[in-house]
Amino acid sequence: MNKNRLAVVTLCVLAAAGLTAGCGTTKDSAGGSPTTATTTAAATSPSAPDPKAALLASTKALDEATFEFQVKEAEQTAKGKMDPVKKGAAVNLSAKQEGVTLTMDVTVIGTDIYMRLDLGTVLNKQLGVNKAKWMVIDGTKVTKKGALPTDTSGSEIANDLLGGLVTVERVDETHFKGTVDLTKMANFGPDETVLTKVGDKAKAVPFTATLDTKGRLTEIKSDGTGIDPALTVDMTFSNFGGAVSITKPAGATPAPASVYSMLNG
Repeated sequence: MNKNRLAVVTLCVLAAAGLTAGCGTTKDSAGGSPTTATTTAAATSPSAPDPKAALLASTKALDEATFEFQVKEAEQTAKGKMDPVKKGAAVNLSAKQEGVTLTMDVTVIGTDIYMRLDLGTVLNKQLGVNKAKWMVIDGTKVTKKGALPTDTSGSEIANDLLGGLVTVERVDETHFKGTVDLTKMANFGPDETVLTKVGDKAKAVPFTATLDTKGRLTEIKSDGTGIDPALTVDMTFSNFGGAVSITKPAGATPAPASVYSMLNG
């Protein structure tokens, strides 16, 4: 995905529909870069790899082979499958607002983008969209940077959370723990109202991470239990190299102008 990935797409849609406080985030836009994190080394010998470096390296597989992923946070979820080699992605995003579940499905095949929306009966009617129908999105008409996911690499998803590493300790061969600064998250992550409420506590939230026996990241989770449950972000990655079929949705028609106005709003 690009610099402003999946969650931003959802937030922009909901904001344009008048269902959230705003689109995007005022968080540090450099948060996706893992190079600013400091590390508490837990190496068992002078030759042991730096824990932070080892953890960051575990995301390389997300750019090299197919995989499935899921991100859970508060009342928003993103899940899907990616094929970084063939430049394909199929993603479902959902969020709850005032008891109503809002969904967005996005399929990316190379430079072709397809979208299906369900924002509830009233808003669907206002936008002129059918929740069961796919729309073709013309990327040249989306003028707002980051409004749509177009990059099908996967490490950027994980690095949205890993970019805020503060301390890292290697527990054993496949497990890590430490603290992470959630204000560095540029795309997923807690809502600004939550970050404002908890203040600096959001800059040192406990996290755990798990790798598989091949050194690939399978889960990273911030645990906000002792601060605020809304600070909990759980990312999981699975089915590496598995069969993934990402195909053009049948019957897709050009998106109406109202959808572009929403995305660019």
